[in-house]
Amino acid sequence: MALYRTTQLGRAGTIFIDDSGAGVIMRHCRIHIAENDKALQRDLKIILRKSGYDVSVSDSGYPIVAMMDNWPDAFLIDIELPEINGIEVCKWLKTHESSRYIPVILLSGDPYLKIIAASANPDDYIEKPVVYASIITKIEECLLAEYQGAM
Repeated sequence: MALYRTTQLGRAGTIFIDDSGAGVIMRHCRIHIAENDKALQRDLKIILRKSGYDVSVSDSGYPIVAMMDNWPDAFLIDIELPEINGIEVCKWLKTHESSRYIPVILLSGDPYLKIIAASANPDDYIEKPVVYASIITKIEECLLAEYQGAM
């Protein structure tokens, strides 16, 4: 099924149209970015906000663990975070009932880490340097898959 993002509805959400012409309205989504590269963190925040997402950021994985029951709709997590790496954060999220279905997209500049990252069961993986258009597409695909899985 191909999805086409047709319009941004401001605070109400985004409409996705599938091949059958059926529309799905996604509410205004919150994305949390855990990235210690300040320039990439800033650029991702700008791109996602321009695309209509509410964005929060952190430099490490520990703030994610502290979110308990105030989860965003999706995570972008750098694998190579200080203190606790993104793979461990993803594993933690995917093993807790309240967060296991939240999409997690892992980021890394090391292509070999993609193989190791698979053990954490992320919803997707993006290799750095980041192609910003692909981030939006991957987030939308993950959010829609999570929405359809919940139906």
